Amino acid sequence: MVIEKDSKQSLTPEVLTSDLSPSSDHALTSTSNAITNVTTINHRIFLVRHGDVDVPSGVCYGQLDCAVTSSFNKDLQKLIDYFQTHCLFSDHPQQLQHPHHKDQKLDLPIIITSPLQRCAQLAQGLQTYFDNNYSGTKDLTSKGSASKGSALKDSVSKISVQINQNFKEINFGQWEGQSWQSIGQKNIEEWNNDLLHFTFPDGESARSFDRRVINAWQALQQQLAEQTQTQQVIIICHAGVIRSILSDFLQIPLQHSLTLQIDKMSVSSLNLFPNQNALSRCIGINRQF
Repeated sequence: MVIEKDSKQSLTPEVLTSDLSPSSDHALTSTSNAITNVTTINHRIFLVRHGDVDVPSGVCYGQLDCAVTSSFNKDLQKLIDYFQTHCLFSDHPQQLQHPHHKDQKLDLPIIITSPLQRCAQLAQGLQTYFDNNYSGTKDLTSKGSASKGSALKDSVSKISVQINQNFKEINFGQWEGQSWQSIGQKNIEEWNNDLLHFTFPDGESARSFDRRVINAWQALQQQLAEQTQTQQVIIICHAGVIRSILSDFLQIPLQHSLTLQIDKMSVSSLNLFPNQNALSRCIGINRQF
C-alpha cells in the first residue's frame, strides 16, 4: 500500500474500523486525517475481448492477423451499447457532450488496442462513434505552456486510439494458421505437459508472453498513477492478454488464470486506485455484451 508523501497515517483496516462513537473523538480525527491525506483517484479499466474471426474451426491462431466476420457490425453495436448504458456517463469535469441530448455527458475515455485487426477495427469503430456523436472542449493546459504563462484551451476533444504492440496475443510461431491435426498430438502433448515454459517453434512461451503483457500493463498503471483526475480506459485485446492482466491484478498464479473463461465479446472490469492498491477491486469477469 502506497501513501502520498504528506500522509501522516496509513489507511489500514484497523483505521477504517476504529470506534467512531461520540466518545471516540481522537479515533474520528485520526481516521478523517488519514482519509484526507490519501490520494484516492479511482480509474476504471475495461478489458474487452474481440469478436469472431474468419478462421476455420480447428485452426491455431494467436498473432495471426485474422479478418473479422460478417458479425462485426453487430459486435460493434453491442460494444457501443454497453459503454453507453453502463459505464461512461457521469459528472466528470472533462467531458464530451451529446449534441442532441445536453443532459448526457460522456467521460473522455482512453482507448488502447492490440494492433491485430480483430481488435483494432473494434477500437476504430468505437472511436468513430464517439467522435460522430459527441463533441466538447477540454482544458489542455500543459506544464510547459503554463510555465510560459500561456495555455491551450477550448480545443475540441477527440478520442484517440493508442496501439500497443505488447497487447498482442501469444505468438504460436510455426503453429500459426495450422490445423491442430497437422500440428500433431505429440507436439500438443509436449505443450500440455509444460504449459508455462513450452516455447512454440519460432514463437514464445506462455511465461515470456506473460512478461511482455505485464510490462505493458505496469507501464500503463504508472502513467495512470501520475494522473490527477479519474480516467476511463478501454483495452481491446485477446483472451490471453486479459488473463495475464487479471492474474497480476488479482495476484493469482499465472497457471491458475489459464482456467478463467474469457469469451469473445466479453468485458472484465477493474476499479484501480494507483496510490491505494488495497482499495482496488475487480468488478466483473467475462460479462457478455
